[in-house]
Amino acid sequence: MTELTTATIDWSGTDEPIALTNIHILTAMAEMDPNESKGERSRYVKFGGFEYPLKYTVGRAIAHATGEERRDFHSDRGEELLEQLGFETVKKSQE
Repeated sequence: MTELTTATIDWSGTDEPIALTNIHILTAMAEMDPNESKGERSRYVKFGGFEYPLKYTVGRAIAHATGEERRDFHSDRGEELLEQLGFETVKKSQE
C-alpha cells in the first residue's frame, strides 16, 4: 500500500459524506492492540498479519478525520469503505 487513497461514508445528520483515507485507517490500527478483545465481533480488517475489529477501526478513523468518533453505521458500509481503501476484510462466525 503505497498510494494515498480516499473513500467516503454517508452520514445522516451531515450535509456531506465523511471522507476517510487509508492513512486514517492505518493510524487507527496503530493505536490498537490487535490481541486485545473489543467484545464479540464478526467482521475484521486484516493488515500486517493481524485482524482488527472492523467497526472499531472505522470509528477511530472517523475520529481522526472529523474529531468525533462514530460507530453507528452498518457494518456492510464499513466493509465496503475499507475495501475501497485497499484493505482486506474477513467475516468470522460467532460460536
